Amino acid sequence: MSAAIPQALADGMLTGAIIALGAIGVTFTLEIMRFANFAHSELLTWGAYIALVVVVFAGPGTPTGPLSFGWQLLAAALVAAVLTGLAAWAIDTLVFRRLRRRAAPPLTMVFAAFGAALVMRHLIVLIWGHQSHYYTRELQIAAELLPGVRMLPDQIFILGLAIAAMVALHVFLTRSRTSSSTRGSIIVPSTAWPSSAPPTASGSSATARSRAASSPSAGSAHPSRNRPSPTARSSSTG
Repeated sequence: MSAAIPQALADGMLTGAIIALGAIGVTFTLEIMRFANFAHSELLTWGAYIALVVVVFAGPGTPTGPLSFGWQLLAAALVAAVLTGLAAWAIDTLVFRRLRRRAAPPLTMVFAAFGAALVMRHLIVLIWGHQSHYYTRELQIAAELLPGVRMLPDQIFILGLAIAAMVALHVFLTRSRTSSSTRGSIIVPSTAWPSSAPPTASGSSATARSRAASSPSAGSAHPSRNRPSPTARSSSTG
């Protein structure tokens, strides 16, 4: 039983690294837009199938070294990333932006995201079906990294790529100038909303209070504050 623990830890690290990449996108959506985007996983699935379509037409390429694929699959991943970003922008334009302009509450945004996720999921099933698809069918031999820990070359590449992507994102958020506006959107969510969105109830009430305080007639709103106290009147009459 103890001999299987190192291999289980290695498999867990590989799976966790892949899930972490998707979790970063969900975290950004939740922190900036203040709602859970249930369509995020479907966007990742669309990206995977877009890469599959590119591989079907271009082929996985000649295996590079110990890997089971060539540069064509890497190019397909880049194409899929760009097209997935465009798909996310289209969904935001058609669905979420219209709700933001109407100052929809977060729960409404969640329901809209759930509906968009269902539409995207059923489109995937309609086009590609339920069966599994593979980018390549090349056979590989697992390499022994540590005693009792074995991984395929493709798995080692995916783990390294995921770690490199997370480190690059961390450096971008902590070192670049663009990251300051991103962090500002996370700290102050209103900066992520379009300027055409109507103010919230708390914002409008705060504006009304500030205007009332700065107006010349603010002192006459409370006549009791301008009246002398009974002690002052009695002292003046005496």
